[in-house]
Amino acid sequence: MGGLLLDTLAYNFMKDDEDVARTSLSHFDELCRDFFEFLMNEPARDHYQALGSGQDVKVKKKFHSKAKDAYTIACDAISATDEEDRHDKWRDIFGKNFPKAESTTTNKSSNCRVVHFDDNEQFIEDIYSINIQGSLKIDCEIKSNGFREKFLSQILREHLHIGRIRSLDFFIEKCDIEEPFNVRWKVRNVGAEAKRRNCLRGEILYPNIRNSTSRHETADFTGPHYVECYIIKNGYVVARDRINVPIL
Repeated sequence: MGGLLLDTLAYNFMKDDEDVARTSLSHFDELCRDFFEFLMNEPARDHYQALGSGQDVKVKKKFHSKAKDAYTIACDAISATDEEDRHDKWRDIFGKNFPKAESTTTNKSSNCRVVHFDDNEQFIEDIYSINIQGSLKIDCEIKSNGFREKFLSQILREHLHIGRIRSLDFFIEKCDIEEPFNVRWKVRNVGAEAKRRNCLRGEILYPNIRNSTSRHETADFTGPHYVECYIIKNGYVVARDRINVPIL
């Protein structure tokens, strides 16, 4: 989404709601959540009129599904009781420039315990320039004992979770970028269990299924994980997508 379109939508969000216009920055989290909800409920349009000039601002790509994902994560962040978990969720939305929590100290049964973990997360923006030119949609085939259970997109639509000890094959469902191109993946584990196991991951990865652009993983432990995919062409990231992986 371009900056002018974002400005226009933000103005439309605020102009018709006096409560929003008067809300202080101390409620920034709720404002973000409500803005994402506004975006996901916007009627489908191919253009908007910019503030002041009335200039046509084209909608190059539908934003509703991304807004819905961001809304869900924002709701989880607001309701999170753990400070680190809350910061991690906002970082999922706003990226690496959103600050991490200051401390990793937890208190259990009146005994103070420090959880040590390595965070080697990589960001595609540090490796390639970003020039989004097309759309990408990824999905995941979930298998148990060699038999397919469901696709991850169906799990998410039905608000279900993935069981542990599952085989996960992430693949490109749709992509309108003309070949040839390269594919990179990112698998990020989130939550207390990932930190306890020192397994946050987050490195930029190559496909690992032979003669394929896909990525094979396993559901080993619980947590609100996610996977991202990037299409690389001529040294640029030209399309990207992300899918949440809720494991119980």
